[in-house]
Amino acid sequence: MAIVLHYFLGFILIVEVLTTNSCLQLTYSLSEENLHCGNFIINRITSSDEDNWGVICINGEDLSNFNYRLPFKQMTDKYYRQFTTLTNCSIRDTENFNDISMTFNIRSHLKLRDTKVILEDLFKELTYLEILDLNKNNLQSIDNPIFFNLVNLVNLTLSENQIKEISRDSFCSLSYLKTLDISYNRLTYLNSEIFKTLHYLENLILNNNNLQEIPKNLLNELSFLKNLQLHHNNIQSLDRTTFQNLSFVENLDLSCNKINEIPRDLFKDMTNLEELNLSYNNLTSLDETIFQNQNYLKHLNLAYNGLKEIPKNVFENLTFLETLDLSHNNLTTLDEKIFQNLHLLKHLRLSYNQIGESSVNLFKNLENLEILEICINNGIIFDRNTFQYLSKLKELRLSTDQLKKMPIRLHNDVEKKVQILIELKNNY
Repeated sequence: MAIVLHYFLGFILIVEVLTTNSCLQLTYSLSEENLHCGNFIINRITSSDEDNWGVICINGEDLSNFNYRLPFKQMTDKYYRQFTTLTNCSIRDTENFNDISMTFNIRSHLKLRDTKVILEDLFKELTYLEILDLNKNNLQSIDNPIFFNLVNLVNLTLSENQIKEISRDSFCSLSYLKTLDISYNRLTYLNSEIFKTLHYLENLILNNNNLQEIPKNLLNELSFLKNLQLHHNNIQSLDRTTFQNLSFVENLDLSCNKINEIPRDLFKDMTNLEELNLSYNNLTSLDETIFQNQNYLKHLNLAYNGLKEIPKNVFENLTFLETLDLSHNNLTTLDEKIFQNLHLLKHLRLSYNQIGESSVNLFKNLENLEILEICINNGIIFDRNTFQYLSKLKELRLSTDQLKKMPIRLHNDVEKKVQILIELKNNY
């Protein structure tokens, strides 16, 4: 058996316990007053004198990082109380963790792992805590009082648990919260008032749950929200007011749901939207005014739906659009003016549709297009002059049969470069 204490300039303590025994006692005196990092990972220490922890934070000196893994079987409240000014703390595999009332003060970051139940008083003294990471525990529910005293919390992570239910007032005191991650859980329902006090929230991450609907007023108080992740749920429909007042949202991901219709005013207030993902849903049509207020949209993904046609004016206000994905749908025709205002478009995907014919002017205004994918369509034949306006084209993806059937005339500046890529990509 060996216990090794390492000191580096009085700032860092690493305890290594190498033993085949299952019961050890830490009795060494730690007398440095300015210890900044304590690492007690992978140990079998089962008991310790209280004074050993007291000297780590004599007179309130700072222990900046505390990394604790595997059980101190007798490490309870009296030991944790000594740590008065922890900056970052990581605690894992504590068998009696819920017997501890955290009366020490963590000022920045607390990470807990492998905890099944969190008692309501556990965080009651951590009023200065800013980041709480409860990712990858075995939590099944979140009850009202747990976070009540975390009034300065900025970032809360609850992802990758087994959470099925969150009480209505669980987040009511977290008025300064900016990021809330509840992804990869088992939520099927959210109370419509659960986020009502989170006025400064910027990132809301709800993906990979089992949500079937978004309650009508769930998001309406989140006026500073910028990033909303709802992908990989079972959402079937959305009310026209679901995203009301969300004027600062820049990124919205609704992919991998079961949405079959988009209400015409759904995105009306989302005037700063830059990225919108609607792929892998059940959409068969779009209202022509659906994107009329998305003047700053840069990336739009409509792939893997059942779209049969697209109104010719649906993209007319998307003058900043850079990528557009319409692949893997059931489109049979495209109006020649559908892309006429997309002067900044760089990447267009049209592959895996049923397009049988197109106009020679279809790509006329896409002078900045760099990548065009049109392979595997319904025997589509383009006029030889269809691509002549694409002066910045770098990559053209066609299937082998398309390459054989049509003579291609490209813009003089890119002809050699693109022809090489056609030969390389013809089996794409």
